[in-house]
Amino acid sequence: MTRHLIGGVAALTLLAAAPTAWAAPKDCFTDAKDEAGYLSMEAGCARMAAEATDDLTKKRANVGRAYALFFLQRYEESLKASDGALALDPEDSDALLVRARTLRLLNRTDEALAAATLAVEADAEDANAWSLRGQIWHGGKDDPVKARADYDKAIALDPKNGLTYYHRSELTDDAAVALLDLDKAAALEPGDADIHAARANALRDLGRPKEALAEYDTALRLDPSYQAALISRVYAKLDLGDVKGAARDADRAVALDPGSAYAVAVQGYVLEAEERLEEAA
Repeated sequence: MTRHLIGGVAALTLLAAAPTAWAAPKDCFTDAKDEAGYLSMEAGCARMAAEATDDLTKKRANVGRAYALFFLQRYEESLKASDGALALDPEDSDALLVRARTLRLLNRTDEALAAATLAVEADAEDANAWSLRGQIWHGGKDDPVKARADYDKAIALDPKNGLTYYHRSELTDDAAVALLDLDKAAALEPGDADIHAARANALRDLGRPKEALAEYDTALRLDPSYQAALISRVYAKLDLGDVKGAARDADRAVALDPGSAYAVAVQGYVLEAEERLEEAA
């Protein structure tokens, strides 16, 4: 499972892709990190756009506002803001990137792909543009060949972007091959729970449950509410014969989301394992 639909919490965050050298007011294009920060950024950029006396300033304000609205999950408004920027400059790669990401989350895949392609054409040295298009080729168009080509290009341009390795790892069913990319991703992005969970899954598939368990532990330390990782850890603990530990994780998974059929099914599976253990005693 991947939760990196908006580019993740690390190297592919939208603001990491955004220009940092702009001479924009601090209350507009800021390094926002939470809802309050993005609300402030959106308001500042709206004022900047309203007060702008030239197209360049207005474009910058619209791009900043589009980013803020995107992170606030106000996608239709974000799309309007990025379109406003593109009306002033159709080749602005940052506006094209945020537009592509927004369209992707609105399930307008063909339009997202077109916008990402325009971003690649506008700035062929932008690794984020290539990586985003790779994600759309894979998740939206189910074309792993084209996705891999774009990921390879992104990595060639920016070999220190851990999330691109993570996304490329999703293209293969060979756990050993995936692990090569996930090892690099984890080294570059040690604070990313999704990467550690994916690495744990690969290790478990390779018959290395102790290492897998350690990675699940790391993922859950980073994100204690990560239900998918918690459920996967249930199976790793069962692999190691820790039925009681598996039961605790299964109960916690259900507590996180009582409506999850998957969590309830895993809980039932563990109960059966406990019964078998009692019968064998």
